[in-house]
Amino acid sequence: MNAGCPASYDVSNRVTWPEFIVHRENNGLKIKQVLNNFQNEEFKVIVSDLESSTQRKINTLATLTPAIITSDKGDYLINNDMQLVKERILANAQKKYNQLYNEKIDMDFIKSIKQTNNKPIKIPYKNINILGYKFEIEVKDDPISQNLEYLILSVGLLEKNAEGFGFCKAK
Repeated sequence: MNAGCPASYDVSNRVTWPEFIVHRENNGLKIKQVLNNFQNEEFKVIVSDLESSTQRKINTLATLTPAIITSDKGDYLINNDMQLVKERILANAQKKYNQLYNEKIDMDFIKSIKQTNNKPIKIPYKNINILGYKFEIEVKDDPISQNLEYLILSVGLLEKNAEGFGFCKAK
């Protein structure tokens, strides 16, 4: 460990993937990926750098890839139930926020939400077809709402984000 660094990790034990360390510096959250001198069988890091950016105000989020939502029945039909969609977006975003910041929040950050596709988008996935939807979400202006929307912008809206679903852009 490097005593002069606020957060460091000794990679000499040849971990299979670098660890992510979250820490606060200069009154802003920076997520630092510890890569210096990391190598394994697949790759070797030559250089890494940390850049920070300021969080800009988000008025609206629009999905670029279909967002996946699983209903209580286990299917992917929402039947134009925008209240269900809003509840799932809130619960999912709050869960992601709680995991990242280790801070429980319970608030509504959505002013309005509308579905922008006329019919569900059929997507082949693991020998079945799932249904995805595109949304436009208008968000509130308070700081916690903006943090939640920035989180969605960073990691994705609703479910199956690791597979590329729910990718958004800010307007």
